[in-house]
Amino acid sequence: MDVASLDTIPNRRSAQLAEAEMVENAEGGFNFEGLAAVYGEEADLGEFRESIAPGAFGKILASKPNVPLLLEHDPLALLATTGSGRMQLSEDARGLRVKASMVRTDLSERVKALVGSGDLKGMSIGFVVGRGNSRIEHRSGKVHRTITGFKKLLDCCVTFDPAYAGTSAEVRSAALAGAYTIPAEPRDRRIVLDEMAVRMAESDRELQRLGVL
Repeated sequence: MDVASLDTIPNRRSAQLAEAEMVENAEGGFNFEGLAAVYGEEADLGEFRESIAPGAFGKILASKPNVPLLLEHDPLALLATTGSGRMQLSEDARGLRVKASMVRTDLSERVKALVGSGDLKGMSIGFVVGRGNSRIEHRSGKVHRTITGFKKLLDCCVTFDPAYAGTSAEVRSAALAGAYTIPAEPRDRRIVLDEMAVRMAESDRELQRLGVL
């Protein structure tokens, strides 16, 4: 696999909801807080390992992007956005922290119940790294990608299956509504990337319709 090629396509990575909290607020909705990405945590992605460098989110957060908080990366399952002010993203010593004030809806009530029951046990981010925002090196005989910045932060989500956390991670580079394995064969890779571009465009149109993008 050409690891550097992952810099130009949508990716997802997840973290365990070790510090998540979701409580009812004075408005009758719910306050949510969790860690969406952890600095320095090494993910073994099969053909390579990956980690996020401290400070990697600084530049993209400074640009004040409108990022949605979703359930399972589904643009129809919208919980909050940074654009509305109901979600705040910030860096702390551990990683990317999410704080959100959700209005009470059937969806937010279900999320509250499932976070409390432990069924929703992870957070995930969708992103595009962009050229020049990663460092490729060899460590202990294996390729290691360190993400040092982001071109685009596509979404944050709550998930039942944090598939990329720690050493249990697996490679999946994904558009918002689907997941793909990148083939080694150039012709097959082009086909998959074309499919991903179509899915990404469809997801962007849906987010635009919802006023998120």
